[in-house]
Amino acid sequence: MSLKIRTLVATLLAALSLPTYADLILSGSPSSQDRGEINKHFAVLATQLTEALGEPVRYIAPINEIGYAQEIRKGSYDILIDGPHLAAWRVNKGIHKFVAEAKNPVTFLIVAPATDNSIQSPEQLIGKPVCLQPSPHLSNLMFINLYPNPLQLPETRIVEGFKPITEKVLNGDCRAGVVRAAFYEQTLDKNIQKQLRIVYNTHPLPGNIMTVSAKVSDEKRNALIKRITNADPANDQLLQAMTASGVPDTEPTKVRWEPVKPENIKGLDQLLIKNSYGWE
Repeated sequence: MSLKIRTLVATLLAALSLPTYADLILSGSPSSQDRGEINKHFAVLATQLTEALGEPVRYIAPINEIGYAQEIRKGSYDILIDGPHLAAWRVNKGIHKFVAEAKNPVTFLIVAPATDNSIQSPEQLIGKPVCLQPSPHLSNLMFINLYPNPLQLPETRIVEGFKPITEKVLNGDCRAGVVRAAFYEQTLDKNIQKQLRIVYNTHPLPGNIMTVSAKVSDEKRNALIKRITNADPANDQLLQAMTASGVPDTEPTKVRWEPVKPENIKGLDQLLIKNSYGWE
């Protein structure tokens, strides 16, 4: 082989070995809503973000809570919308940076059958079966955090989805369950609500948050922050797609997004570190 051909081959091999441009990967926490419908919303959001950022954005659906958590820890995602505890953890680890927060505080309820008056407080659930979303769902961590003594805990039973949780509470599989307040008030059938009783309200937490990895430049991140936090959701398709994808049980045309206030997020990562395995 001549020197010229060897040089050409070496050049081609070097070119092939160079890293290729990759899409920005978008995802969000598994939802108790219809997954097919949520996937459609995220596909629309990927299109809107592609236009806003000037780079291709591709949506990858999470398999489940456990798989989602594993991919977060591996740094597999570039754009995420999920709970403030997960966002705080990513930012504190230097994996992502904040973009914006949904102006929609999150509260969770402990509910029991309306006919059962023996449960009046979280303390009365110690040793009793309680239905929860799987960790690291925020409802799970907030509930576990109510019990500082690890020797005095309810018997937790993992159920995916808030609607199945209410069903298991009413059929007697669990003495109580934990659901999102917005789901209970806006999505759950009114006849089902009448069969349940609210035992406890958690204190409000910041709404779901969008974060991005270092693959999104600071210039583009700042431009996205400005766009998102100044837009009117009534007529902005990007905001509507963000809310439809990442803020369950809300009206997308009514939810505004605002800059993240780090002081309101501080310490929320400790919910993960303290109450969920593998988040040190």
